[in-house]
Amino acid sequence: MTIGKITASQQDIVFVKVRPEDDTFLETHNGAVKANYYVASSVGEQFTPLRRFGRIKIKIGNVNEAGKVRLTLHNSPAKAKTYYENEFELPVSGFVVLHMAFDPLIAGDYYWELTRVSGSIGISVVTDSTLHKAYIDGNPTAAFDIESKIMYVTDAEVERPVAVVGDSID
Repeated sequence: MTIGKITASQQDIVFVKVRPEDDTFLETHNGAVKANYYVASSVGEQFTPLRRFGRIKIKIGNVNEAGKVRLTLHNSPAKAKTYYENEFELPVSGFVVLHMAFDPLIAGDYYWELTRVSGSIGISVVTDSTLHKAYIDGNPTAAFDIESKIMYVTDAEVERPVAVVGDSID
Protein backbone atom coordinates (compact mmCIF):
# COMPACT_ATOMS: atom_id res chain seq x y z
CA MET A 1 0.00 0.00 0.00
CA THR A 2 1.54 3.29 -1.08
CA ILE A 3 1.49 6.09 1.49
CA GLY A 4 3.07 8.73 -0.73
CA LYS A 5 3.18 9.21 -4.47
CA ILE A 6 6.11 10.42 -6.55
CA THR A 7 4.79 13.55 -8.23
CA ALA A 8 7.82 15.67 -9.09
CA SER A 9 11.59 15.70 -8.86
CA GLN A 10 11.34 18.14 -5.92
CA GLN A 11 9.68 15.57 -3.66
CA ASP A 12 11.95 14.33 -0.84
CA ILE A 13 10.88 10.84 0.24
CA VAL A 14 8.13 8.36 -0.54
CA PHE A 15 7.21 5.62 1.94
CA VAL A 16 5.53 2.30 1.25
CA LYS A 17 4.32 -0.41 3.60
CA VAL A 18 6.29 -3.64 3.19
CA ARG A 19 7.03 -6.89 5.02
CA PRO A 20 10.85 -7.09 5.20
CA GLU A 21 12.70 -10.34 5.78
CA ASP A 22 13.34 -11.10 9.44
CA ASP A 23 16.48 -13.30 9.09
CA THR A 24 14.57 -16.57 9.60
CA PHE A 25 14.02 -19.24 6.97
CA LEU A 26 12.80 -22.74 6.19
CA GLU A 27 15.36 -25.13 4.73
CA THR A 28 14.01 -27.69 2.28
CA HIS A 29 16.42 -30.41 3.39
CA ASN A 30 17.62 -31.82 6.72
CA GLY A 31 20.84 -33.68 5.84
CA ALA A 32 24.50 -32.83 5.30
CA VAL A 33 25.77 -35.01 2.41
CA LYS A 34 25.80 -32.73 -0.64
CA ALA A 35 26.03 -33.70 -4.29
CA ASN A 36 25.41 -32.24 -7.74
CA TYR A 37 22.45 -33.39 -9.83
CA TYR A 38 22.31 -32.49 -13.53
CA VAL A 39 18.87 -31.29 -14.55
CA ALA A 40 17.61 -33.13 -17.65
CA SER A 41 14.25 -31.37 -17.84
CA SER A 42 13.07 -30.11 -14.44
CA VAL A 43 13.45 -30.51 -10.69
CA GLY A 44 11.19 -29.23 -7.95
CA GLU A 45 10.67 -29.12 -4.21
CA GLN A 46 7.45 -29.19 -2.23
CA PHE A 47 7.42 -27.13 0.98
CA THR A 48 5.08 -25.84 3.68
CA PRO A 49 6.08 -22.52 5.26
CA LEU A 50 4.51 -21.87 8.64
CA ARG A 51 4.11 -18.14 8.01
CA ARG A 52 4.49 -15.47 5.31
CA PHE A 53 7.49 -15.70 2.99
CA GLY A 54 8.79 -13.45 0.21
CA ARG A 55 11.89 -15.01 -1.36
CA ILE A 56 13.21 -18.39 -2.43
CA LYS A 57 16.96 -19.12 -2.61
CA ILE A 58 18.13 -22.14 -4.64
CA LYS A 59 21.74 -23.28 -4.76
CA ILE A 60 22.95 -24.07 -8.26
CA GLY A 61 25.78 -26.60 -8.50
CA ASN A 62 28.08 -27.24 -11.44
CA VAL A 63 27.40 -25.57 -14.79
CA ASN A 64 29.34 -26.83 -17.81
CA GLU A 65 28.12 -24.16 -20.21
CA ALA A 66 26.21 -20.91 -19.94
CA GLY A 67 22.50 -21.63 -19.76
CA LYS A 68 19.07 -20.47 -18.86
CA VAL A 69 16.55 -21.81 -16.33
CA ARG A 70 12.94 -20.94 -15.54
CA LEU A 71 11.83 -20.88 -11.92
CA THR A 72 8.11 -21.10 -11.16
CA LEU A 73 6.22 -21.10 -7.88
CA HIS A 74 3.01 -23.17 -7.76
CA ASN A 75 0.42 -24.24 -5.19
CA SER A 76 1.40 -27.93 -5.53
CA PRO A 77 3.22 -30.39 -7.82
CA ALA A 78 -0.08 -30.60 -9.78
CA LYS A 79 0.53 -26.92 -10.72
CA ALA A 80 -3.14 -25.93 -10.61
CA LYS A 81 -2.12 -22.35 -9.78
CA THR A 82 1.08 -20.48 -10.68
CA TYR A 83 2.02 -17.59 -8.38
CA TYR A 84 5.31 -16.38 -9.86
CA GLU A 85 7.69 -17.17 -12.70
CA ASN A 86 11.13 -15.86 -13.65
CA GLU A 87 13.96 -16.80 -16.04
CA PHE A 88 17.61 -16.67 -15.03
CA GLU A 89 20.76 -16.60 -17.17
CA LEU A 90 23.47 -18.74 -15.54
CA PRO A 91 27.19 -18.09 -15.97
CA VAL A 92 29.58 -20.87 -17.02
CA SER A 93 31.23 -20.88 -13.58
CA GLY A 94 28.15 -22.15 -11.76
CA PHE A 95 27.99 -22.42 -7.97
CA VAL A 96 25.61 -19.48 -7.67
CA VAL A 97 22.44 -18.95 -5.66
CA LEU A 98 19.24 -18.01 -7.48
CA HIS A 99 17.10 -15.49 -5.64
CA MET A 100 13.46 -15.10 -6.60
CA ALA A 101 11.78 -12.34 -4.58
CA PHE A 102 8.06 -11.60 -4.77
CA ASP A 103 5.13 -10.09 -2.90
CA PRO A 104 4.86 -12.17 0.29
CA LEU A 105 2.57 -15.19 0.31
CA ILE A 106 0.77 -16.63 3.34
CA ALA A 107 1.54 -19.92 5.10
CA GLY A 108 0.39 -23.03 3.25
CA ASP A 109 1.52 -25.67 0.76
CA TYR A 110 3.69 -24.67 -2.18
CA TYR A 111 5.93 -26.16 -4.85
CA TRP A 112 8.77 -24.51 -6.74
CA GLU A 113 10.03 -25.95 -10.01
CA LEU A 114 13.26 -25.23 -11.89
CA THR A 115 13.10 -26.03 -15.60
CA ARG A 116 16.21 -26.19 -17.78
CA VAL A 117 15.72 -23.97 -20.84
CA SER A 118 19.26 -24.27 -22.24
CA GLY A 119 22.77 -25.29 -21.21
CA SER A 120 24.02 -28.01 -18.90
CA ILE A 121 22.81 -27.17 -15.39
CA GLY A 122 23.55 -28.88 -12.10
CA ILE A 123 21.70 -28.26 -8.88
CA SER A 124 22.98 -28.76 -5.32
CA VAL A 125 21.17 -31.63 -3.61
CA VAL A 126 21.37 -33.30 -0.19
CA THR A 127 21.37 -37.09 -0.55
CA ASP A 128 20.90 -38.03 3.12
CA SER A 129 17.86 -35.78 3.67
CA THR A 130 14.84 -37.60 5.05
CA LEU A 131 12.15 -35.10 4.04
CA HIS A 132 11.63 -36.63 0.56
CA LYS A 133 9.89 -33.58 -0.92
CA ALA A 134 11.91 -33.34 -4.18
CA TYR A 135 10.65 -34.03 -7.70
CA ILE A 136 12.44 -34.97 -10.92
CA ASP A 137 10.57 -34.22 -14.16
CA GLY A 138 7.28 -33.98 -12.24
CA ASN A 139 7.71 -37.25 -10.30
CA PRO A 140 8.53 -37.56 -6.58
CA THR A 141 11.98 -38.89 -5.69
CA ALA A 142 13.47 -40.15 -2.42
CA ALA A 143 17.03 -39.90 -3.79
CA PHE A 144 17.61 -36.37 -2.46
CA ASP A 145 16.14 -33.06 -1.41
CA ILE A 146 17.24 -29.84 -3.07
CA GLU A 147 19.34 -27.28 -1.23
CA SER A 148 17.06 -24.25 -0.99
CA LYS A 149 15.75 -21.79 1.58
CA ILE A 150 12.37 -20.17 1.95
CA MET A 151 12.91 -16.72 3.47
CA TYR A 152 10.30 -15.54 6.00
CA VAL A 153 9.09 -11.95 6.28
CA THR A 154 7.69 -10.02 9.22
CA ASP A 155 4.07 -10.51 10.19
CA ALA A 156 3.42 -6.78 10.46
CA GLU A 157 3.91 -4.27 7.68
CA VAL A 158 6.44 -1.50 8.26
CA GLU A 159 7.09 1.76 6.43
CA ARG A 160 10.22 1.96 4.26
CA PRO A 161 11.45 4.76 1.99
CA VAL A 162 11.56 3.97 -1.73
CA ALA A 163 12.70 7.28 -3.21
CA VAL A 164 15.03 9.88 -1.77
CA VAL A 165 16.37 13.24 -2.93
CA GLY A 166 18.59 12.66 -5.94
CA ASP A 167 16.76 9.58 -7.23
CA SER A 168 15.64 9.73 -10.84
CA ILE A 169 11.84 9.80 -10.64
CA ASP A 170 10.47 11.76 -13.62
